Amino acid sequence: MSLAVVVGQRIAKHHQILTSALFVAALIVVAIFPSFDRRTEVEEHGLIPGYATNGLDARWQARLRECIAQIEAETDIRTAIEASLQKAGLQPYHMNFSLPEGGQSSLLYTVAESRRGDSRESLVLMIASNWTMKKSTAKSSWGIGIGVTLARYFRTVHWLSRDVLVVFVDSNLAYGAGARAWLRAYIEGHSELRRGALRQAVILQVKNGATSLLMDVEGINGMVPNQDLVNTYSITARERPGLVVRHRDAWESVMHHARNGGVHTSHAAFLELQVPAFTIRGVSAKGDRSANLNVDSLAMSIESLVRCMSNALQQLHHSFNFYFFTGPNSHISNGLYLYPVFAMHCLLISFLGTTPPYRDIRSLLVGLGVVAAIAGVSGSTMFALAMNDELLAKSLSFSEKLACIRPEASLEAALQRRQIAGVWVLAGAGVSAIAALALRNYAFSVFSEDAQGPAVKSSGVRLPCPLWESVRVACGFALLAVLAPVTIYSWALAMPLTIVCVPALVLVRPVDMRRRPLRSTLILAFLAGNVFLLAVPPDLRATALGDAPRLVGDNMLHLYERSLVPAVPREAQKYLPRQLVQWLQQGQLAQAFRSDMLLLLYEAARDFKCVGGMLFPVICFAYWPLLVLLALIACILPAQRVQDEALSLSQLRLQALLVLALVMGGIVGGVVWRSYSSHGLEQLRW
Repeated sequence: MSLAVVVGQRIAKHHQILTSALFVAALIVVAIFPSFDRRTEVEEHGLIPGYATNGLDARWQARLRECIAQIEAETDIRTAIEASLQKAGLQPYHMNFSLPEGGQSSLLYTVAESRRGDSRESLVLMIASNWTMKKSTAKSSWGIGIGVTLARYFRTVHWLSRDVLVVFVDSNLAYGAGARAWLRAYIEGHSELRRGALRQAVILQVKNGATSLLMDVEGINGMVPNQDLVNTYSITARERPGLVVRHRDAWESVMHHARNGGVHTSHAAFLELQVPAFTIRGVSAKGDRSANLNVDSLAMSIESLVRCMSNALQQLHHSFNFYFFTGPNSHISNGLYLYPVFAMHCLLISFLGTTPPYRDIRSLLVGLGVVAAIAGVSGSTMFALAMNDELLAKSLSFSEKLACIRPEASLEAALQRRQIAGVWVLAGAGVSAIAALALRNYAFSVFSEDAQGPAVKSSGVRLPCPLWESVRVACGFALLAVLAPVTIYSWALAMPLTIVCVPALVLVRPVDMRRRPLRSTLILAFLAGNVFLLAVPPDLRATALGDAPRLVGDNMLHLYERSLVPAVPREAQKYLPRQLVQWLQQGQLAQAFRSDMLLLLYEAARDFKCVGGMLFPVICFAYWPLLVLLALIACILPAQRVQDEALSLSQLRLQALLVLALVMGGIVGGVVWRSYSSHGLEQLRW
């Protein structure tokens, strides 16, 4: 007998312990994944950032300041843009468009024609500013002035090989409506001006008085631009005095992706059309006394970026298209962070794929039918009501609709949105309850613990396993079918979904506090926690919980800083979840849990209806049906033939050793990947 067969037989006996340890180890690796970052680099050599000398000399800088002063002297921002373009000798083009929910808006654009190109390809410089705020010209003159001056400057240079379309849009429009309208007209051939295929785009959204620049790269559903484009600007901006450039931290970016944070950005519209684009966003924190951005340096940095984009002959394809930035000059790509989440899926395969219902086709098909029915009646009800908001408006006299506009900030409007989302949830829960009661009666007809011998033909379908077990196995099968593509499509959304759903489905059994106190308590607490977050308003939650969440967080932080960190050797402390702890201390996750979940559900539905944000369908057809099925198994279906399982002390020791070994293996693998993958550090560096 070969060694592989012997090892396989030994492992097969403990596969559940192994996959449980693998889940815990993968969870730890996910918590420390920013520790495996490496430096950013530009892999498309045609971009050559920082190679050429800037042409925006003192003469052009004076023209920029003159243009800014001219814009600030106007009262209407559209008039200011048009007058500035005309004074610069540029032809302004107007475009009026209809907003998705009625109303009209407009934008302006112009073109800087290349002296060397043939107008078959073009670049886009989009200036996004708030056109509706008070004193808009005085607060937006930097960005508009840079756009006008650069358009004028690009017409004079000899190095430009592609036409540059300079577009001025209103950033206050929801879902980047200005950028979407211009792109739609350009792609469909309705635009007054057309200059070939769009290769790359950069959006400048800066308000006067900004102190730093945020590289806003997150689009919709996990989309990000080719990293070469962002790295090129980072390199050129670092060379300019008075510019402070930063990215979102890795965990901040994960949460931004998961919550559809990029739906209102202008660059998201370009990313959906496979045009690499990102936003250079001027930011200034409250109380920040840092010096303002150097406007001349900002203009020169964008000039350098456009020159680099003009040099690249091919579509950007060398660098990463899925990644998270961990600093101004470091990143981590999907070559590492995908695999721990896939490793977590093995727990479902191990626990559910070896059970009797999985090996019996009748049990599996009946279970899949129940899962499909629950997902259909519960998730589809919520989804249909959300997408047909006119039905609720007519029947319940709701004036609020899922309009693609920025919602009103009034308490009355927020209360109505909460009520609408509550109706969705109640409708989904109501039909689920009816289906669950019907399934309880059905469970007695398909399986009986007292049945002996073969079933009579006229008695209908008889299963060798209880219905709750068949439903549990089929639910795991369906969950795997959902999690695998979602993990690839939007890792930031699939990661928390996997961490929450996989253990819950593995642990669930019919509730019995006498025989299974720990499992029953955990499942009931999980279900009750979801009900508490969804049904109880934020102010009542805060009153009920008091300072308990803060005290728990402080105690965990104290344990981490005073016990865990000192116990780890200094050389290994870089592989502690330092970035995760720092992000948790900032309170973004706590703030999300303190938010009104019904309002967040309403916003997710609006995002899907307007631009296809996938958070809402995942909630409707994955997470909500899972909650219903967990409640069905734990509390409603009859507890027929439940086999109680327990871990011995020796198994716990084995599991702890496996977790330690797998974590060490994960760290070694991450270090090797960082050192050698795609050249990496080009040497093994711990």
